[in-house]
Amino acid sequence: MGSVLFSFDTQPLATTLIYAEESVEECENKEYPYKTRCYIDLAKETNNVTYCEFIEGDSIGKDRCYYQTAKEFLNFSYCYGIEDQQSHKDDCFHDIAIELGDNELCWEIITKEIKEDCQLKIAIDTKDLDYCQTLPSDSFVSCISGIAQSLEDSSICENITNSSQRDSCYFSY
Repeated sequence: MGSVLFSFDTQPLATTLIYAEESVEECENKEYPYKTRCYIDLAKETNNVTYCEFIEGDSIGKDRCYYQTAKEFLNFSYCYGIEDQQSHKDDCFHDIAIELGDNELCWEIITKEIKEDCQLKIAIDTKDLDYCQTLPSDSFVSCISGIAQSLEDSSICENITNSSQRDSCYFSY
């Protein structure tokens, strides 16, 4: 395989290309599932999802390659390479958004429950009461309660209009 791959490495380009060419050849000589694992490791070692494209006949393994490399380098753009199941792509955006504390990434998520969980966790992690306002009512209550607990400030529970839910917030300490 003589393809040129992008390098984010500090090694001289010629050394990186030789390493990549030898590594691809090494992976090609392996049998499934070791071949898939080899390409995943190579992608993660080099921060280069091009290696994920070498995984053939194993769509789950290929998606895992994109996901693990995205997580390793907190690079959400790699999530777009996930093709097999929408929930896998959504999980990728979810996990990176939470890790980065970036609620804008939650909007890339299609699955409603995963998107809400993403928004809720970031709101609680960042202690952003305003962001709680954008959530559906069940998530809103969880958001307010989570922030109240995190800040150890029961007065935050006053933001909940339903009295039984507000009481539950107060008693969650």
